[in-house]
Amino acid sequence: MFNLLYVVLAVAYLGLLMFKLRKSSYSKKQEVMYIMSGISAFILAAFIVGWNLYV
Repeated sequence: MFNLLYVVLAVAYLGLLMFKLRKSSYSKKQEVMYIMSGISAFILAAFIVGWNLYV
């Protein structure tokens, strides 16, 4: 159950991240760190779905 919650939160985080990066001006280092954390969350969520760990 927690794995499914993580997948939902990761997708919501990616949506919020895209919205925040368009609206605000961050330094390049901050943008890279936000994007890398979003990518790692997406990859982990993809593994959870791919390995059927949400069941």
